[in-house]
Formats: sequence, C-alpha cells, structure tokens
Amino acid sequence: MATRQDFPDRRAYMFGRGPDVDYILSRVKSKGLSAIVARPKMGKTWLLEEVGRRLTEIEYLVGYHECLGEPDQMLRVVSDLFSLVTSL
Repeated sequence: MATRQDFPDRRAYMFGRGPDVDYILSRVKSKGLSAIVARPKMGKTWLLEEVGRRLTEIEYLVGYHECLGEPDQMLRVVSDLFSLVTSL
C-alpha cells in the first residue's frame, strides 16, 4: 500500500483544483467506485496523488495504481484492492 513518501507534495501547483480535491475526498466516505476521467494532460494523476497524500496524512489505507495501456489490468487491480479491504 502507498505511504506518504509515495505522493509528492504539489499543493503549490494545484491552483484552482481545491474544489476537485475536496469533492474526491468526500467520495471516499461513500461506498462504491469512482472513476476519474478526462482528456490527456488534464491533471488526473496530480489530482489523485494530492488526494492520496492527504488521505495518508490522516492515516487512511491508500491503494494506487496507474493503468498504462492494458485495460484488463485495471479490473485486476480493483479486484485485488477489494479482496484486500474485505479481508481486513
């Protein structure tokens, strides 16, 4: 699982993304799966890294995986994360 050191602190570069970060953090409290979708180079990775950084600060268990090219790989990652969480 990810630790604080896995997520760079980019708060200074996240201009205007505060509401997006807050919304995603509120989704963490809900059951279900959320997908972050946008065109390339729109800041999805930075947004999720900032959310991950904030969650690790308050000691949430954070799993992070970047899917680069293999669509079925994401399904396996989600399945693995679900299995891990349900076994805790």
